[in-house]
Formats: sequence, C-alpha cells, structure tokens
Amino acid sequence: MRIAGVFPDLTPEDLLAPPSVPSGGLGCWSYDFPDPDGPQLGIVAIPGSPKITNAIDPTVMITTNTELGVQLIEEAEMLVVVDRGDLKVTRDNFYVFRTPNNDLKIEWTDKLEQGYQVLGKVILCTIPYNAADNSKKTGFMEEDDE
Repeated sequence: MRIAGVFPDLTPEDLLAPPSVPSGGLGCWSYDFPDPDGPQLGIVAIPGSPKITNAIDPTVMITTNTELGVQLIEEAEMLVVVDRGDLKVTRDNFYVFRTPNNDLKIEWTDKLEQGYQVLGKVILCTIPYNAADNSKKTGFMEEDDE
C-alpha cells in the first residue's frame, strides 16, 4: 500500500494523492514499481486480511499513538490504513474527515458534523511489536519484577 504521509501534518490533498492499486486477491501479491519521474510516495507491506483485501481504495497514514490518544508505555509510530472508497458513515467505526479549515481529523462519530467531509474509513491501526508492552504478568509483584 502507498503511504500518504505523516499525520497530523498530512493534508486532505496528501491523503487523496496516492493512486489506487488493485488488490492481488487472497494468497496473491501485487507488484507496484513507483514512477521514477513522479512523486516518490512510499510503500509499506501490510499483512493480508479480509478487511485489507476487500478495501476499495486503501492507503496508509503514519502517525503516533499520542496523536490518536492510544496509551502505550512509550510513544510509538502507528500505521493507519484508510479505505478512501468507503465514505458512508456508520456506527462503530472511525473515519478520516476533512474539516472546514482543510485539516484532517480522525474520530468516531455516528453522524457527519456540519462542514466536515468524509475522506475514508479507518480499517486498521497497527503499532510495532514491543516485547516490553507484551510481557506476561503473573499477578505477583515479586515474580513480575524479576
């Protein structure tokens, strides 16, 4: 998937800039070789899943957990996959919106605010693996401190 840029400095135009790349389907790969004469938009590999495969027009934004309000032990980069082809606001989903000030906003809502434009549905957020965040806890402080 193409990377649209880094949030919160990403503009609505940046989010919409990466061209669509058709899915290779489950179990297949799609290869894309960026245009050496065009803008150099990054590419990142995302693990396959039905949500990714069935996305109409996916792209990736890079942000941090603090920008999204996700609590972690340390600040970490996050990848946010946005389906720019899914513009219908429904309950229980997060969306990327263009604000009246031409900024981007990522939030959950069940109805569109006045002056906001839906740019896509958030279908996946991922953070890098950190063993410290995933350490097993026994529930006994004496054992967990070792």
